[in-house]
Amino acid sequence: MRGYVVGPQDGVEGYDPDVKASSGSTGGAITVMVATATEGGAPRHLHHREDECFYVIDGTISVEIDGERSEAGRGSFVFLPREVPHAWDVESETASVMIITVPAGFEDFMRDWERAEGDDRREIASRYGIELLGS
Repeated sequence: MRGYVVGPQDGVEGYDPDVKASSGSTGGAITVMVATATEGGAPRHLHHREDECFYVIDGTISVEIDGERSEAGRGSFVFLPREVPHAWDVESETASVMIITVPAGFEDFMRDWERAEGDDRREIASRYGIELLGS
């Protein structure tokens, strides 16, 4: 394992520029992704394999954690432990959010999720230990 630096316009090898750390680049330790100027969020779900964190770089998101809703603006940090239901959505026009998961592997889920549609997404989530809650 070697340390590395990834520039602002670059991602780790094999991924889009928004993936700054992956399973391959960190020996499975951590995933770091940056969602820049995003307009959406994630429906209510829980992770069976990883803990998830957000750092809000810009904008405002709403976060529902185990039934409690909070607003997270610029500079806010959100911790979402595995097995705890949560959802999030962008409240401002757009938001930029750093997403961190421990251990790594979430980058592969996101790649597969973005390529899929409809019911295929539920199967992909299940394959990666993510349970979609609700309809």
